[in-house]
Amino acid sequence: MGSTKKILLADTFFQELLAGRLTSADRVLQRINETTHTLEWQKGYINALEGMLLASSSKDERIIFTSQGREKQTSKLIKVFSQQSKNKMLGEFDRGFFSAWIDYSHIQFSSENSTGAL
Repeated sequence: MGSTKKILLADTFFQELLAGRLTSADRVLQRINETTHTLEWQKGYINALEGMLLASSSKDERIIFTSQGREKQTSKLIKVFSQQSKNKMLGEFDRGFFSAWIDYSHIQFSSENSTGAL
């Protein structure tokens, strides 16, 4: 994963999201919210998960992470997210937010590689 910290059930959330099972992803997110402490890093991470679910619900092709065939752009964003998740100038909330995107990207690419989508 992209972060040394871990949110319980995050991988399950990402897998449900990638499979398009948004209702199930929403249920997992509710469980995450119920079982996660209120540290700033965790709040940022969960905020990113909420945004991912909302963006997936919109089906807007301009949203890069819900679009197919944008590997080069996505790769650039992953580098930026990785840098930001380690940036000590940012607060814990922001680092948690960017860490969620890194974790999502790892699950997405491992899923795409296992199905031959890339």
